[in-house]
Amino acid sequence: MKVARRGKVRFLLIITPQALKITPKRLRLGEYQHAIIERLGGLRMFEIIICEDNPAHLEAMTAYVKNYLVMEEGLPIRLALATPKAAEVVSYAKQAATRQDSLYFIDVRLGDQMDGLNLARRVRRYQPQAKLVFVTAFEEYLPFTMTYHLEALDYILKDNPHKMRDKMIACIKTAYDRSLVQAQSFPPFVIRKGAQTQVIRSAAINFFETLPAHRIRLVGPDALVEFYDSLKNIEADYPQFVRCHRSYLANVENIQELDTKARQLTFVDGSAIPFSRERYDQLVEAMANYSNKCPR
Repeated sequence: MKVARRGKVRFLLIITPQALKITPKRLRLGEYQHAIIERLGGLRMFEIIICEDNPAHLEAMTAYVKNYLVMEEGLPIRLALATPKAAEVVSYAKQAATRQDSLYFIDVRLGDQMDGLNLARRVRRYQPQAKLVFVTAFEEYLPFTMTYHLEALDYILKDNPHKMRDKMIACIKTAYDRSLVQAQSFPPFVIRKGAQTQVIRSAAINFFETLPAHRIRLVGPDALVEFYDSLKNIEADYPQFVRCHRSYLANVENIQELDTKARQLTFVDGSAIPFSRERYDQLVEAMANYSNKCPR
């Protein structure tokens, strides 16, 4: 059961499998939980990505993750990609740009390919809040990871298979727990149109803009919805959306770049909106608060 509020209207959503058109008998526990989460517009499946060019290490790391997920079947976590190719990881990060609930295990040395640190930079470009863990066989490489200012979740040495497995599992637990905190901090956005109720994940929204006749347009990488409301109401109910301009509310979750010269905000999918000079301090403060609330 969930109580939601839009403006001055209060209404009650009764959450049942039947209402969500989910058939429990056809789904395992983890799939069932994930289906409910998806339909509510809340958390999506937490995804793990491994990039390691040594075949034996890649096989071992993949096995560690898969075995852990078998033991924790009820959690909405999956191994999305295990590959020796940096290009495949970049491709994944591009298509997953609107989601922040991803954990990357990246080998610092990737042979003749792009090195792991530059790969992590590329990932950060598309997924600013993704969790990064660097893996290496050489302890002397660890200081170099600091110079890139990538705010890694952890660093793992390959010197001991059992320690490596335990640290990988600990990283998965920590990253997943942080994703839950983030989801609870930023609830999904609820729109009511007559008898219909639409629920949209916060991370699927880039910004809101005003339209004539008291209408609002919601814009995201894969979302475009128009409805009656005001930016003032949305701003009051959903703290993750900050006023950056009299005609726009920006989602701090999805801001990738703030260009002070052009006075423009760019989002993770490349879309952009203006911000006003008088809103600059408020915007920077909101972005800083978001970073503190959702550590990498």
